Amino acid sequence: MQKEVYEYISKQTNDPIIERRKCKISWEDFAIFQSDIDFLDKLSPVIWSKKYNIPLPKLDPYQRNKRRLAYRNDSKIYRRNCDLTWKSFISMYSPDKKLKVYHHDFWFSDQWDALDYGCDFDFNKSFFDQFHILSLQVPRLGMQLKNCENCDYCCVVVNWKNCYLSNVCSWSEEMYYSTWTTHSKKSIDCFRCYQIEDSYECVLCNNSQKLKYCLMTNNSFNCLFCTNLDWCESCFMSYNLVNKKYCIRNKQYTKEEYQNFIKHIDFCDINQFDKLYIEYQNNIQNKVIYKMNYNTNSEDVFGSFLTKSKNCIVSFDLVTWENCKYYFDAWSNEKDCLDCSYGWDIQRSYECLSSGTTWFHNLFCTFCRNCSNMIYCDICMDSNNCFWCIWLCNKQYCIFNKQYTKKEYEKLVPQIIEHMKKTLERWEFFPISHSPFAYNETVAMEYYPISAQDAKNNSYSWQEKEYPVNIPSNFDKILSKDIPYNINEIKDSILNKVLVCELSWKPYRIISSELEFYRTHNLPIPHLHQDVRQQKRIVQRPWRNLYLRKCDHCNLESISVYPKNTKFKVFCENCYNQEFYW
Repeated sequence: MQKEVYEYISKQTNDPIIERRKCKISWEDFAIFQSDIDFLDKLSPVIWSKKYNIPLPKLDPYQRNKRRLAYRNDSKIYRRNCDLTWKSFISMYSPDKKLKVYHHDFWFSDQWDALDYGCDFDFNKSFFDQFHILSLQVPRLGMQLKNCENCDYCCVVVNWKNCYLSNVCSWSEEMYYSTWTTHSKKSIDCFRCYQIEDSYECVLCNNSQKLKYCLMTNNSFNCLFCTNLDWCESCFMSYNLVNKKYCIRNKQYTKEEYQNFIKHIDFCDINQFDKLYIEYQNNIQNKVIYKMNYNTNSEDVFGSFLTKSKNCIVSFDLVTWENCKYYFDAWSNEKDCLDCSYGWDIQRSYECLSSGTTWFHNLFCTFCRNCSNMIYCDICMDSNNCFWCIWLCNKQYCIFNKQYTKKEYEKLVPQIIEHMKKTLERWEFFPISHSPFAYNETVAMEYYPISAQDAKNNSYSWQEKEYPVNIPSNFDKILSKDIPYNINEIKDSILNKVLVCELSWKPYRIISSELEFYRTHNLPIPHLHQDVRQQKRIVQRPWRNLYLRKCDHCNLESISVYPKNTKFKVFCENCYNQEFYW
């Protein structure tokens, strides 16, 4: 982030910059605000009436987020055996990982006890090395699924039913090849959408039905190739419209004229579709007027896609948050958090990943639920006052998965903290080199891509082995380019074939409910692998960075997710609302 952005935020929030630092990894300059110092002082743990101060960070906010995201795999799945039953199942851990991985049913069973792996702390070794050894010994949950039915090939999902190859989603059903969708149904190839139905290839769309190839379109119905619509119905190749019907390329038509035009649009005609898609990508998209940031019902925020939030600084994709800084991707009811990624119902926490639900005052934790006063813990539930533990449930006063009394705990923890101070590990998040995933398997690769050589230079693991897809003997391979584009020419036999992507050469298949969707909506069979399609969607959303730029209408200087000199116009929120809403 540019120096001028930090200075602008400082001036607007009346939060003085106390110090400027250079990141130890990116070598980018970043600012330390007075609020950072106050926050860390408030969160520093007190043990036996002594406060153990958390020092100021050594990395810039984005490198800190990168380090956390390197511990989260949202989409890579493999077939491997459960290390307890040897039963084959779908897991987020590849077979070559030197980890104990259990099937969901057995991981939550009483057939094993995490305290059996408890050990004493060795003051002759570094903490992170000891914790890494413990993490290799304690069994890990093979797939993050909760209250799901028929979602075996989905990763990190909650309350899902009949979904396929979709990730980081909740309270939905019949969703396919979609990521970050919630309260949605019967849609394919959607990314970061909320309450959508019967839609296809949508990005950042909410409360809508029957959309196809739409971006940032909300509260709308039956729209095709549209961007930035709100409360619209039956529009084609249109943009920046509010409460409109029957518009074609932003021109008003009668209902009869629109219907007569749209009935000649055939997504299964490859020549026609290619022309429309090129027009949408290269012409319409550049005509769109975008907002500086996409925040809704929020106050005193600097970030984007913040909803019903207040006083959130350099944060992105949050709902109902207050007094948070450097936070990325979270749902609801969070307050007073610094440097966290993913989660919900969190308060007063620092450098945590994917945690939540009555989560209070936790430091450097990953994937914990219903926990309080936890430090350096991984995958713990319903626990409190634990230090460096993995998969504990209903426990307290544990260190390295070993049970202690309250008195023993409060005596030993300060000694370990002092030891970490000597080894320069104190109050640092887990190093990327100790992640249970290879860097290119994680969300970090999505937002902070690096090469295999870069990973090697930084001692990050890298997944080089390609695991072959298990293709049934009765399935034939076919190149996707040889598939007819006309869905009426696709026979049911396609369900017994393996398609090969014409770009990545990766194999993929079509399932019956998916084929039914394409037939119902007169859509061609996709000719690209789902990973390739997902990458095309990801690049459509604004990048997670902040820039100081001027509104292209009133010339007011403000913070935006769009850099200067974009090909398209960018308006401040006031100008945008006056232009399209008022």
